[in-house]
This record gives sequence, C-alpha cells and structure tokens, in this order.
Amino acid sequence: MIATGLKNKFFNGFGSKTPSSKILLVELDKLGPTNITLLRSGNRKTLAIHVKDGKVEARAPLRLSEGQIVSFLQKKTNWIFKKLNSQNKIPPFQAKTFKSDEIYQILGKDYKLVVLGAGQKDVFVRGREIHLFLGNKTLIREPQIRAGRQLKAWYLEFAKNHIHKRVEMYSNEMNEPFKSIKIRNFKSQWGSCSIHADLTFNWRLIFSPPEVIDYVVVHELSHIRHHNHSPEYWEHLGHVMPDYKTHKKWLKENGHTLRWD
Repeated sequence: MIATGLKNKFFNGFGSKTPSSKILLVELDKLGPTNITLLRSGNRKTLAIHVKDGKVEARAPLRLSEGQIVSFLQKKTNWIFKKLNSQNKIPPFQAKTFKSDEIYQILGKDYKLVVLGAGQKDVFVRGREIHLFLGNKTLIREPQIRAGRQLKAWYLEFAKNHIHKRVEMYSNEMNEPFKSIKIRNFKSQWGSCSIHADLTFNWRLIFSPPEVIDYVVVHELSHIRHHNHSPEYWEHLGHVMPDYKTHKKWLKENGHTLRWD
C-alpha cells in the first residue's frame, strides 16, 4: 500500500464515529507555543499526529490524558518541525471554483476548463481544453455546484477506464492475476492490494503523469506475490520497472498537489 505522507507504524486510521475536538497550546522546541487541534474518538486505539496545510492535529483515543498527549507531541517535535517546514515551501492549496479558464490536470498535463450552458450535458476534451456542457439553455441554479459534480463524475470514469487498462496490461506482463479493481477517493494512500488480490486505486492519480500511475499499478500488483515491503518485494518491482524510484520520488514530492478539495 502506498501512503501519501509519512506514517508511524503505530498510527492507525480514524474510527467511524465523529471525534470531539479542542485546541491545545503546546510548547514545542524550535516552534515555541503551537496551536494543535486535539481530536478524540472512542474508536481510536492509538495516538497519531497529522500535519496538513500548515496545521497540526493530534488524533487520540478517549483513554489518554492531555498530559500523555502533550508529552507525545513534545517527543515528536523534530518530525512536526520538518513537516511544517516542508509545507511552508508549498503554495497554499486553492479551492476549485469550476469556472471557465481554471486549469486542471489530466495525466500530468494542464487543460483549461471551458464551461458552457447550452448543449447536451457532457464533458469532453478538445485540444488542451476541457469542455463542460451544463445541459441547459435557460438559467441554471448553482452552476458551480453542478459543474463540480459533473466534472468529478467525468474524472472518476476517466480514471476507472485508464487504470483498468494499465492494470490488465501489467497483470498479463507480470503474470499476476487479480480478483477485482476499484476506484476510490482515498485521503491518505494511492493504492492498496488485499490478500485476495482485490486492487483499489485513488482516482486522483489521474492528475499525475502516466508513468507515475503505472508505478502505482505495478506497486500494487507486486503485492499479490509479496504482501510486504521486503527486499524481495522491491527486487521484484524493480525487475518489472527498473526506473520505479524516479516515479516513487515524484509521487512523494508532488503527491500533495493531486488534490480536488
């Protein structure tokens, strides 16, 4: 499984229940007094730190005291500092507006969005433009919401078709039969492979260059034979894709840009 960010092996995902939250002001070396959002959930079993968009979250089970949480945060100061420092070099994420002239990526290339009210409801690519027809000649209520939903649905279908073709090609080449393929909206990983060879991929990969998508496909197919990241696993992956480290590095350095919201 490929994650989008650094993970501690003791960190698990959120539980299904909505967590409670509060702001802690924690004194951290190198950072001084730092606002940290504390999220508690009854389903959590471990304590995790999440850094995104220059903000720090501590995700904790109910049983831990604030003193224990603060102590843990202070021990992880260097990691928090490095994450915040790297994110400060990244331009802030701009929310999509789904208006004409906005730039979107398809397979690593930039395309200009052209939103049109008239014509059959549809999305298609013409040259380096994405033409989005909202499907009405009359005034459309909340056109940006409709455009956003329509464009995302198109992206999901495009991602599904493209990734399916790449999985089938590499599956045959590697002689690694799979059981199923699903496209999901993962928040913290690019792909996964179950012990039964069920493959799942993040639809936002479709924003990245084709060779990066291929790397994630080969990465997950390699897990059918090796259910870990052992030296044997990486040797097997490297045999199929000798330059995989280049694509792995690209995803690590640019994965944060493959965002929708």
